[in-house]
Amino acid sequence: SIAPTLTSPAVADGYIYVSSYDNASDRSTLVCLDAEDGQEEWIYKMSYNIFSGYSSPAVGYGKVFIATFIGFMDGCKLICIIAEHGNYIWGSTTSDWMMISSPAVADEKLYIASFLENSKLYCFDVNNGNKIWSYTISMQTMSSPAVANTGLYMADTYGNVYCFRSNHPPNNPTINGPTSGKVGKSYTYTFTSVDSEGDDIAEYIIN
Repeated sequence: SIAPTLTSPAVADGYIYVSSYDNASDRSTLVCLDAEDGQEEWIYKMSYNIFSGYSSPAVGYGKVFIATFIGFMDGCKLICIIAEHGNYIWGSTTSDWMMISSPAVADEKLYIASFLENSKLYCFDVNNGNKIWSYTISMQTMSSPAVANTGLYMADTYGNVYCFRSNHPPNNPTINGPTSGKVGKSYTYTFTSVDSEGDDIAEYIIN
């Protein structure tokens, strides 16, 4: 039987995904239910040494993602499952504790925070589980990241809220003006460039 869960369900494309604990097999599980009638579609049973913790699953790009706890010395493992039939795709292990925060998925990236002091915000590739970057928050956090309006938002247990944004460089400028001139004469040039994220642009000319 499935025991009561400490996590929240994720709902997508007519299905419910919830992590729980299977008393019969003594394993943590990820279960997929039909949202219409509650019938079980599939169940993924994790290894005996993996605990699903307090992290709720996230769904995106045809996959289900969940953070699991391996042990005090071994840290946590992110697990990626095919949403349609529950087959394992990849797992990514870190020495950090990520079993409190729930993942957020956007732009083919997965974001999740660790739990201990000097917590970190992690970014992983949803296709293979490779870590793209991490940022040390320097405060303990028990919250989950959220993505909206091109921003990534995070809060810590001391009341601080963080906002992260991608920072792509603007397009190379187009320079219009004379290509030659005379010493001592002034010339006018125009510089045109566009920032894909709408940020202000400052141009500097270096001799």
